[in-house]
Amino acid sequence: MAVGTNNYLVAGMLTAALVVIIAVLTRLKFGSFRGFDYILNFMTPNNMQEDLTKPVFEKYFKVATLLNVASREHGAKLEYTYSVKFGNEKEIPEFVRECSALPGLERVNLITAKEDIEY
Repeated sequence: MAVGTNNYLVAGMLTAALVVIIAVLTRLKFGSFRGFDYILNFMTPNNMQEDLTKPVFEKYFKVATLLNVASREHGAKLEYTYSVKFGNEKEIPEFVRECSALPGLERVNLITAKEDIEY
């Protein structure tokens, strides 16, 4: 609109400002859902108590957000998916071993979600 009224300076300045705003918002990943660092996935029998995992979660995670619970094997098992943030990332192998040793927990998977996954 500014070009149509021969205000080329205004048009140039507004274009430059818009480019800077778009670059800043892109750099900040504005509008992108940013979960935590890892996705935790495991299966349990349908009748297992949730309290079994609570002490382990409190020991290793700063934050754990439940993303999904799905029924598997005709309702006999439940598959849990969490977005998690570790207190200390050096303890990840120990956490996976401890979770795998819990009675009833099966297929414990930990997937990184650091820079390249949007969910």
